[in-house]
Amino acid sequence: MKTYTLGFLFRSGKIILAIKKRKIGIGKFNGYGGRVEGEENKSESLVREIKEECEVVVEKEKCKELGWIDFHFKGKDDLNQKVYIFRVDEFSGEPKETQEMGKPEEFDVDKIPYDKMMVGDDKFIPFVVQGKKFKGEIYFSENGETIVKCVLSEIVNENNEIKMK
Repeated sequence: MKTYTLGFLFRSGKIILAIKKRKIGIGKFNGYGGRVEGEENKSESLVREIKEECEVVVEKEKCKELGWIDFHFKGKDDLNQKVYIFRVDEFSGEPKETQEMGKPEEFDVDKIPYDKMMVGDDKFIPFVVQGKKFKGEIYFSENGETIVKCVLSEIVNENNEIKMK
């Protein structure tokens, strides 16, 4: 299973999203992130990806790791991935459109455009908005457009004890 990071930028109580121009989720709103490369740790990967995808600078200490999701794609094991999810409330610079991501847009957290995002995002982004720790698994159908099974759990303490959602 490949390892990825996904970070969501927040400013003044709003979430910043952009439309993906490449790879999985093309044409859909998303946060920023990508594959962990070489000897990078998760935070280093996220900092690099955010810089590449929207040209803002984030200090790795400011990346709040909230959890992870294992995404499973029926019949397409090469697409299966573990994605570590982060919340970023402090960054330098103004998010910009790049070759990978469209023009950044800010949304009130109660008006996140889930209907224009990848299926399943509505299952875990509420944890991110609330700054809650979580873990989970999402299983997709063969076409990747419907969820077959979704199990998300809130992590309630440092011992990784969970509360089922």
